Amino acid sequence: MFERLITFTSVLGLILFLFSASGCSDNDSKRVEDAMIKDYGFDVVDTSDEGCKVKSECPSGNYCDKNLHICKTGECFDNSDCDDGYLCDMSRNYCYFSGCFKDSDCKEGICRRSSGRCIDCLTDSDCKNGICNSSTNKCIYGNCTDDKLEPNDSFDQAYSIDSGIRKLILCPSDDDYFKVNLSTLDSLRVVIKTSSIKNINAAIFSKNDTLNPLVMANISNSGELNLSSAPVSGEYYIKVSSSDVVVNYEIEVIIKKSGSGCEDDIFEENDSEGLSKNITSGIYNDLSLCPDDIDYFALSLNSQDKVTINIKGDNINALFYRDGSVEQNKVSLNSQNLFIANGSGIYFLKIYSDSKERQSYSFEIGTTQNNSCIDDSFEENDSFNNPAIIPLNKDMEFVLCPEDEDWFLFRTYGRQTKITLMSEKSTPFEIYSPNDSSEPILYSDEYDNTIQIAEFEGMPDSLLLRIPSDSSMKSYKLNISSSIPECSDDIYEPNNSIEGARLLGSGTYQNLKICPSDEDYYAFDLNQKDRIEITTNFSDASADIDIVLYDPLRREVAYSISSGDVEKIDYITDISGRYILNVFAWDNNAADYSMNIKITSAASSCVDDRFEENDSVQSSAQINSTEIYGLRICPSDYDYYSITLNRSDWLSAGVFYNESKDKLFAAILSSDGKTVLATGGKQSGDIVLDVIAPYSG
Repeated sequence: MFERLITFTSVLGLILFLFSASGCSDNDSKRVEDAMIKDYGFDVVDTSDEGCKVKSECPSGNYCDKNLHICKTGECFDNSDCDDGYLCDMSRNYCYFSGCFKDSDCKEGICRRSSGRCIDCLTDSDCKNGICNSSTNKCIYGNCTDDKLEPNDSFDQAYSIDSGIRKLILCPSDDDYFKVNLSTLDSLRVVIKTSSIKNINAAIFSKNDTLNPLVMANISNSGELNLSSAPVSGEYYIKVSSSDVVVNYEIEVIIKKSGSGCEDDIFEENDSEGLSKNITSGIYNDLSLCPDDIDYFALSLNSQDKVTINIKGDNINALFYRDGSVEQNKVSLNSQNLFIANGSGIYFLKIYSDSKERQSYSFEIGTTQNNSCIDDSFEENDSFNNPAIIPLNKDMEFVLCPEDEDWFLFRTYGRQTKITLMSEKSTPFEIYSPNDSSEPILYSDEYDNTIQIAEFEGMPDSLLLRIPSDSSMKSYKLNISSSIPECSDDIYEPNNSIEGARLLGSGTYQNLKICPSDEDYYAFDLNQKDRIEITTNFSDASADIDIVLYDPLRREVAYSISSGDVEKIDYITDISGRYILNVFAWDNNAADYSMNIKITSAASSCVDDRFEENDSVQSSAQINSTEIYGLRICPSDYDYYSITLNRSDWLSAGVFYNESKDKLFAAILSSDGKTVLATGGKQSGDIVLDVIAPYSG
């Protein structure tokens, strides 16, 4: 068992591979060291001469690579390998929970914590201008306003669409059809996102066969379709449908022309605003622009920040503009351009060319913050989708910068509430439902020329508060007072979030407390095959307490949501790491409770670190140039880390540990997971590995 530190002095990788020779003889150590040149990352199981086709044909703990038809270590190849409520992280091949923990996790609707699902409604009050179907938990509306691309309800009415993003609406019993023109071997990528956890069926058809789709997918919340190579030139159709009632969705079409023989740079795919790569001040070299390609880069700025852009290259065009703005500023090549941000938000640098040949370019970005207005610590809370959570019954002070606005999320659970905003001059505010950003449900009233107030009750559990801005800087004070019953928390507070979870072991914990609008989180470090038994005791007359257990991948693995005075979980872990217990009151009342924890350890006494499972090349933990503490390697375990480098970058990796306990081996591998570029197997004590990157990747 070791604690160690890894230091990377490069900016951009290769795969760092470490393992322990615990209990090895000298001959065994030599064998282990020699084995480093082999591919530890691919644990392939040959199932038959023809190989596997589905996960069920593979041994436990393996999935089927449906491209290569071989079994590999992991949980999934795509979403079809995961249980309901989970999606596949295809970069690391594990299934993760895709639901919700609280209402604020749902872009629309409310969270049913018993299932971790976002639903439209429980009662009619959850539906704006509609009624709630209690059997399906969906809002039913009398009418639905179609989007501007209608009618496009059949193949014959398909709307001609090109690369770009469009925000649209699916009404009940409605299908949307689109068509694109592709040349032979062109690729088509369709990215679809919904405004909440809703299901969309999407498919791509050839004009020559509208009965059998070339590609199809069932998308929950977000997903994509990929036609890697058009078989023939001509029209292709995209069909989008849903069984849900009224679905707001976003569709992004990305067409990649074939035959250019053009090698893109490391920032691809960044061919749209939605795929833009985030950048900061710095120099960006060795970039390339392929024919019929567009490169997008995103930069976060505050109002009145100064930006200098110097692009070096020929035969290219560049624009700089704010997200959603009609005005786009042209950027001159091979000279310094100065822009001043006219508001806080995301700005895009768009680079494109009319040339039919590959163009090389580089650019340098410099930013100078506007010191005339320094935002408060709650930034960036400038939009409906990115509010800051604000506590109740507390005086708070804020700063409102020019052309900026502040958004806050608060929860009153329908109780009587008063909002008071005080500023040097009148500053009206608005209140929104979390389900609708189109218009406010309440406006503030002016008490005098410096105070705005709003009083209400019986509103939705969660609300959003918007403070609009103008051309001047303002300081203001805000208080949201609500008639929440007084409640004295227990000694483990604050433990109201996963990040603040209190670490516990076996034992009995008395005098615990759940307060209104509060949740408790506890953490347990467990090994694979450990057994954890959790029992909570309380009075159901005070509150209906429920408990949910999450594994290190934040998946809900066990829960107890009865209506009695006792909740119990008995669970045997399937992976090692830190598990989280969420204790909450379903009815949002206060209650005293006690908890008994019993942990029965498996044969192994080694608890892995937070980067597990990173035991193979495919599941390597992606890291940046930084110092990482508190790492641990267990017997018969391997740790893999990956970092991205440009060609000729220098990477220095230091592994520091206590050699008196045991000896570590380390190596830097190329991205194939086989070629050893540097090894520290013969060093004693701390290991330092240095390499000059032979390629970008």
